[in-house]
Amino acid sequence: MALKFKIIHLYFLGIIATLLSQLPLFIENGTSQYFQIVWILPIMGLFYVKHFRLNKVIVSLLIVTILLTVFVVLMSFFNTNLYFKSPHLINIIKSLFILIISFNYSFFVDIDFFSNKMGWISFLLGSIICFSVYVQVLNSNIAITDRTYAYAAKNSVSQIIISCLIITFFFVSNQSNLWGMMLKLLKFVFIAFGIYVLFILKSRATILGLIFFIWVIFKRKDASPKYFLILFLCLFVITLFFFNDLRNLLFYNIIFAGRDLNDLNDATSGRIGFFSDFPDLFLDNMFLGHGFIFNESFPLSVLLDYGIIGGTMVFYFALIPLVYLKQMWNLSNYNLSAVFISLVLIYYFNSLFEQQAPFGPGAKNFFLWVFLGFVMFRCDDLFLKFNSDKCEPILQVK
Repeated sequence: MALKFKIIHLYFLGIIATLLSQLPLFIENGTSQYFQIVWILPIMGLFYVKHFRLNKVIVSLLIVTILLTVFVVLMSFFNTNLYFKSPHLINIIKSLFILIISFNYSFFVDIDFFSNKMGWISFLLGSIICFSVYVQVLNSNIAITDRTYAYAAKNSVSQIIISCLIITFFFVSNQSNLWGMMLKLLKFVFIAFGIYVLFILKSRATILGLIFFIWVIFKRKDASPKYFLILFLCLFVITLFFFNDLRNLLFYNIIFAGRDLNDLNDATSGRIGFFSDFPDLFLDNMFLGHGFIFNESFPLSVLLDYGIIGGTMVFYFALIPLVYLKQMWNLSNYNLSAVFISLVLIYYFNSLFEQQAPFGPGAKNFFLWVFLGFVMFRCDDLFLKFNSDKCEPILQVK
């Protein structure tokens, strides 16, 4: 067990590398994709300790992924190579890869160790990402009132930032000593700065996702964050009420990105057009799809690309986190359930307005599959069999 405990650091190294890949420096020079190679190390670690297990759910996801791959290959051969151009298959393969690794490494750690590591990784690297993006935005010389976005990869990095904020809020411990008070102050400074960066990035779906984060905070048993949040929201609303310029900046320049409010399609960055075009395109080949057709909504994009037959496989995979979301309500460790529930709600809300969420692109949604693997293990009978000598079972699903 000592050796297995040591190789857990390879798992966290993969998470660190993925976060570092989102720094503007690596995004701009095109080297961010090479950070994915680091995930080979945790795979090698599992083979080194001869530990590789799957549960029934993961096996079903493997089968679905294989069937989807066969479907894409056949359709590309007999129909059009546009099926290979659809991003959904490769995103699903990467997500399954992360899920399997996370599930297997969950055998070696308990919740406290996992929470502590993930909290500090999200806090430190999230701060670096926020500061780097902020500097990038300042150097762009694009004002927040412009329709042009100051950072091209805003949607991906916004999801990473909001994920780091959530994980930091719930996982970085609040101690009562002097160090704990200083840490609490630093934590809230990071969260405030991170939210500010989200607003200047103008990633509207992610900004609206903050509503789910706030809702989960109100569901927690500890009353102090609720009172702080209520006070902050009251002050925020009062400030908007008395300062007209600030209200216009928030709603017109950020929420609507300076677009024409009289043109609903323009105000939604063309998404109304995507929704209105969907019925005719879908009915044109509803069962097999068309191959890649750009549409800024994940469920619509899947149906257009793969039709009902291929889309059913994708939706099966996508529904698995929602199944565990329901089970997490009964988890005794509130912070873990709060993080997982927040991520699922925010990512799936984002998928209504983004083409590749909750699977991609790249590292945008990898946190979901990291946490799903960890949660899946603790909702599985394997946890009781493998970990009974280490800690008490948290949740048993029959």
